[in-house]
Amino acid sequence: METAVQMKMYTLTKREFLIVFAAFFGCFFVTVIIGAAGPAVLGTDTQHLGVDWTRQPPNPITPNKVTIHGKSTPGWSAFSQELWLACTIINGGFRKGDGSHRLSFSLRVEQVEGLKESGEWHTLFKGIKNYTHHRKLSCAEQCEQFMVLHLGYVDSQQYKVSFSLEHTSNLSLVTNMTFKWQYFNSQFTQLEIWFRFIFVISTFVSAFLFMQSLQSFAVGDWSIEQKWMSILLTLLVLYNDPLFMLRFLVVGNWFTRFVEVFFEATFLCALLLFWLCSYHGVRKLTRKFTTFYLPKLAIVSFVWLMALTIRAWEEYNSVSDPSYQTQLDTSGFQGLRVTLYISVGLYLLVLAYLFVRAFAEMNNLPYFGLRLKFLASLMVIVLAVSVTIILLRFGRAAIEPNFISSQLPHYRNSSEFLALTGLVNIYLYTMSYVYSPSKNALRESQFKDNPSTSMLNNYDDDLHFEDDDQEDVHLNLSKGEKT
Repeated sequence: METAVQMKMYTLTKREFLIVFAAFFGCFFVTVIIGAAGPAVLGTDTQHLGVDWTRQPPNPITPNKVTIHGKSTPGWSAFSQELWLACTIINGGFRKGDGSHRLSFSLRVEQVEGLKESGEWHTLFKGIKNYTHHRKLSCAEQCEQFMVLHLGYVDSQQYKVSFSLEHTSNLSLVTNMTFKWQYFNSQFTQLEIWFRFIFVISTFVSAFLFMQSLQSFAVGDWSIEQKWMSILLTLLVLYNDPLFMLRFLVVGNWFTRFVEVFFEATFLCALLLFWLCSYHGVRKLTRKFTTFYLPKLAIVSFVWLMALTIRAWEEYNSVSDPSYQTQLDTSGFQGLRVTLYISVGLYLLVLAYLFVRAFAEMNNLPYFGLRLKFLASLMVIVLAVSVTIILLRFGRAAIEPNFISSQLPHYRNSSEFLALTGLVNIYLYTMSYVYSPSKNALRESQFKDNPSTSMLNNYDDDLHFEDDDQEDVHLNLSKGEKT
């Protein structure tokens, strides 16, 4: 028989549960409203050929090559975070009604220079022949937009860029171009800094209060949810990225980027593992590592490893090759992506199986049915909101398909950033409150948490009460006879 610390969940009434869910949705909608009033995520600066941009005509040595030189407007800082340059070829060779035509070429970034505060230009990148990427565009009145370069950090006030279009099928079309610089809005960066700091502090306070409430109990007496909350709240502090400010103090260091990706992937996979262990652990009293945790850990670890490898590969290519674009330059990615999809599919099958088995066996038992319903309801809410935000973010046709790739920000506006970040934090805060010990937990320290005996204990209590009542009746009858 397993003993567990009595959770606050067992003492809440229906009205109090409604208040908990109302507080959950209320806090979430507050973050969304604050985000709606926040600044735009990206800033845009549009230039045309002839305005700080020149086109070098082909020469006899390279007749199928067009080289373009240009520079950005000044005034950028480290708060711009990242930089993208997109180009649109204005097609003067075709008229409206001529139909769509294809324009193919090889894109190569020749050189990128940055202007330091001292007023000197320094070279950030020089093109290598192996870093030439083939592009195919569909052209009508103008061609599709394509990404020229992406810089993972901004350490200069102004940039000069030289790139070439080689093996162009129709050089006469490359006469008029529009260039669009995009970067993080500095006001959004300040909002992100402040709210990450707020979430780090609030998560630390929540973790401290939760651990403080459990300090009077042995770890072996904690329920499986309480054990997992102590782990998830710790990882949530890292998920909120307490080292976020380092990217502005140590500009250009790849370590801060990798640490952010590592913390994010670790927390999300720990949350996936928590769901598996909770739905299975509610039916299991003996949870040996080899039979209970190891199979689940293997599935989730594979998802974690594939996701981390893909993100690390993207970060490496974005640093070493500024013209790299994940959605188009897919060589070396297909195997990793297929493996990731298979791992996620296997996880969903196992989660669905444990979910159905848990409700089929434990839903009608006292306390355990309540634990399952609360866990499932919050999980469904979080997944539904997250999937909706992701679909709205990546599923709209208004986003340019070639330019807005996986290397662009995950958030299109401040609402998406605060909604996703706030949802995860509020979800953990709500569970930590409900799973914390009740006021009578010390007195009920031997609270029984055994699904096979819960009903029997209640039945035994009824028998004791019936025996006492029958004994009182017999005593009264015997007294009456004597009288």
